Amino acid sequence: WFRRAALRGHAGAQIFMGSMYEKGWGTEQDLAESFAWYRLAAAQPQRARRYRKDVDVGVILEELKPRMTRLDLKNGARRLRELKSKISAEN
Repeated sequence: WFRRAALRGHAGAQIFMGSMYEKGWGTEQDLAESFAWYRLAAAQPQRARRYRKDVDVGVILEELKPRMTRLDLKNGARRLRELKSKISAEN
């Protein structure tokens, strides 16, 4: 359900997907994938704040970046482009 909602542009679901991949909850930990989902949510800050008033996605991203390798960052940017395309196609 969360993936489907996230792909439909639900910022809260995008934050949840980012958390899942960051922490390895129910999936293998993948910081690049996490970065992409968080970036999607960060692109719509009003919606993200409505979901979680105590969460600042920008802060999460700043805390995540130092833990990422250059390859993670590159793959995260690539994955973000793929997700944006998929979201555009679904909406």
